[in-house]
Amino acid sequence: MRGRPSHAHTAIGTILSHTYSRRVNRLQSLRRSLRAGCHTVLKLLIVILLIGVVLSLFSGLLFLYKDSSRRDSKRTLYALGIRLCLATALLAAIFYGFYTGQLRLGDNAPWHQLTHPGASNNVDENKQAQPNDVDEVPVP
Repeated sequence: MRGRPSHAHTAIGTILSHTYSRRVNRLQSLRRSLRAGCHTVLKLLIVILLIGVVLSLFSGLLFLYKDSSRRDSKRTLYALGIRLCLATALLAAIFYGFYTGQLRLGDNAPWHQLTHPGASNNVDENKQAQPNDVDEVPVP
């Protein structure tokens, strides 16, 4: 009876294949969630750096007005240096996001996904268009 596997072997194979597919699904969902978490961390870092640049800009302006009578004050210069470092880090984070694909240009903005009331979003992405397919336009 080497030719055909017994029912026990078939059942074990089925159980193992289901277990394997569940593990693969868990790993894929974990990867998606980690990837989404990385996107969130990068976007949060960009927002924090942008806020830091703006705060440094206004602190430099404040130091410029407060220390206008003092010639030996370097607080404005230090604020400029901090702003320069923050702006460089901001640009590096943005370029890193584009390089890794975590940031994209195009139709991925939230307002591009808005639909009109009554519009249908039922689009089968896997369906290929046939030459005889004609869109029906409803007449009002």
